[in-house]
Amino acid sequence: MSKETAKNQVSRSIVRRLILGRGKNAMISRQELIRYSKLNPRTVDSYVAELEERGVISRETVSSGPGRPETYYRSTNVPVLFLGVHVYSREAWVMATDIDQHPYFMDKLPINLEDHNSTWHVNRLMALVDRLFSLFPSYRLLGIGMSYHHYRGGLKTKKLFQELGKALTQRYPAPINQMEAADVMLLSYCRVFLFPHQQSLNLALLNPSDNAYLGLRLDGMSKLFAQRTNSQQKKMLEGILTHDMVVNRFRELTGNKDIKEIHEYREAVFRGDPAARQLSREEAERLAAAIIRLQKHYKLDVIYLTNIISETHCRIQEIIRKTPGLENFQVLRLREFSIIHYLTGACEVALDVSCGCFVNELTGN
Repeated sequence: MSKETAKNQVSRSIVRRLILGRGKNAMISRQELIRYSKLNPRTVDSYVAELEERGVISRETVSSGPGRPETYYRSTNVPVLFLGVHVYSREAWVMATDIDQHPYFMDKLPINLEDHNSTWHVNRLMALVDRLFSLFPSYRLLGIGMSYHHYRGGLKTKKLFQELGKALTQRYPAPINQMEAADVMLLSYCRVFLFPHQQSLNLALLNPSDNAYLGLRLDGMSKLFAQRTNSQQKKMLEGILTHDMVVNRFRELTGNKDIKEIHEYREAVFRGDPAARQLSREEAERLAAAIIRLQKHYKLDVIYLTNIISETHCRIQEIIRKTPGLENFQVLRLREFSIIHYLTGACEVALDVSCGCFVNELTGN
């Protein structure tokens, strides 16, 4: 399996969207592809050949007078879908979108691995996917993206995740990429918001919620699902306060045992409560220490934070700016993610993998 650079992945995506995103009967010439994509002719020809081989585009040669005939490309009018799957310990969600990320269907099934084994659940999930795709018999599945919460799953859920991936590729011959949830969100964010020349940056996404979730893109590449070194990452994430730890600490500082939810602490911070503001400083100091470790180890250019409030973010930035050598290091805050974000992110991964970009080998490791 060959690895590609982030630049190649983005270039493939640009060419694919230029042709397939123009409508059913619209044509685009080879010269237009070269001009709009800003890629060299050999690269454009290579990526177009892959789409032709998959049967989703066709070429026509048009003569418009003396001189060399022009080559045009168009969609073969075979409608395509991209499947996103998000799995964690209690539920599995599936969603399919078109090339413009418009959803065609979305559904979920509960998971209980104490009562039934992974094979039983995989069979039910495959039946659900088959039923949903039967509603669109003329559509071709072009890519599969799968998102998995490592810390919210465990070994049994991981086994289900991998078995489901194998079952999907056996039933539907499409490229697949399996990724951890934080990696999915980071890749999706990069695809939407970063310019192509920024795609090779070393990036991380840190989400301190029910656990500390870390997403990484190093040299523009996401790590393969089976190759994540979680034990090493756990050491660098030591000390980060999860939501439960924050709530427990807030109870301790206030003496109020009735506090149960993270939003109660956050509302108290906005009110200027002294105990809450003290805890915000503690939360920021621990996160900043982990960020410094991550930056030094992975040589990060940018780190994105989610699931933190603005006051904590400002304190982290202040600490980082005072750290020698990190005065200009960027620590940016993103919105919180929901199930729909993970699903659309997984569909974006499916779209990205559809031309053979960094296809993961499914392993049982």
